[in-house]
Amino acid sequence: MKTAFACLLFMTMTFVAACGDDDDAPHPSADAGPVLPADQQAYCDLLHTACARQLECGAVVVSQATDLDACADVATCAAVLDAAEAAGGHIRVDNVATCRTAVEAASCQSLANTKMAEAAPACAAVLEGPGALGDECHGGLLNGGCQAGLVCDQADGSCPSTCQPAEAIACVGLDCPDGQFCNFGECKPRAAAGAPCELGSLDEPWDRPCVDGYRCVLADSGATSCEPELAAGSECVYSNAWECVDGFACIDGTCAAARAAGEECSTYSECAPGLMCDYTATPAVCATPAAAGQPCSDGVGACAAGLACEGGICAEPTPEPPPPQRPLLAPGASCGEGGICPLGQSCRCDDAVTCSAMHCAAGPALGESCAPVMITTPQGSFTAEDAFNPYACREGLCDLWGGYRCVEPHAPGDECSYAAPTLTLECVTLVCRDHACVGFADLFCAE
Repeated sequence: MKTAFACLLFMTMTFVAACGDDDDAPHPSADAGPVLPADQQAYCDLLHTACARQLECGAVVVSQATDLDACADVATCAAVLDAAEAAGGHIRVDNVATCRTAVEAASCQSLANTKMAEAAPACAAVLEGPGALGDECHGGLLNGGCQAGLVCDQADGSCPSTCQPAEAIACVGLDCPDGQFCNFGECKPRAAAGAPCELGSLDEPWDRPCVDGYRCVLADSGATSCEPELAAGSECVYSNAWECVDGFACIDGTCAAARAAGEECSTYSECAPGLMCDYTATPAVCATPAAAGQPCSDGVGACAAGLACEGGICAEPTPEPPPPQRPLLAPGASCGEGGICPLGQSCRCDDAVTCSAMHCAAGPALGESCAPVMITTPQGSFTAEDAFNPYACREGLCDLWGGYRCVEPHAPGDECSYAAPTLTLECVTLVCRDHACVGFADLFCAE
């Protein structure tokens, strides 16, 4: 969800015309000369390059504009740069350069599938806030005031919050960054003393869910919290590696000395830290995790950090295959079986009753409805057209949040359609209130 929200924000920013309303203002483009600071010029040149590829490919890369001047106009930079300043952030010139290279080198089919925002990982990280991992943040734009790759984690409604990874880091075993632990394949922040902790970590935690010296405890109420580890000889409940103080493990309900390499075990948590229970031996014994290429069992921690037991051998985990790319279709082509319609068109039903066939056709104009066709059958109603396509319009964006209407995003302070606070693509900040697009600073949470 975070990624989808970021992509919509990126789209509205690249749509806003920065300089077109002021005849005396310089127009930052690839041919305009050094009228902006170097970092701002680099960003504007990236957008100009994306526009050129858009026209070359005849597919949406930045917008639905069908000529270079129009695309360069809607892809200018002032609103983006205002957002960076409002959030105390800046342009990542290194990522801008990497993104521009990726946009220049990508095939038309690839660009049609990814658009500019996802042409390379760097393209989603060309703007960032000041906050580093763990720093205080107050939400808003630019990753909530955090550096590229981080977001302001406000899932619990806290304000201020802290900068955390935007996407969970995949992990196997003990290979997470400092201050995080591996919880069922994803790195999560370790909880502080007394703080709620990950309930899932009670079942099979190969890594410590709480800060050093603490364990995750489940109360009768169902709440969890990080409490001090148990002393030697104490009664214990959970058979995990972090229930007892260092050097001890929860064995048969008591904190006893952890078993050393070569000693018999029934589960990994009986072994000293850094060891696993090797079920390939008879009887099973505590042993060092197997290295790459060595035989393994399916037990917890059977392989060294970063490796997985695949087919009985420790190896790098098999990555998920990328999603298949959809073909770029010709104008007017049949699109019912999938594919991406060319610039200025979207996949539309030939009739609004049965939608027996679908073809690429010009989308609705600004101000018109871009709601998908609903088909009603005895089994129920369903949408025949893509209900989540922001590029369904002939120009501008289809406002997926604001009642499916074709709109052009407006800068902060500009007039918009809603009195009550409303999420809408009609504003570059994604929020309209009192019939005006809110400012970037208005999106910060209040302490």
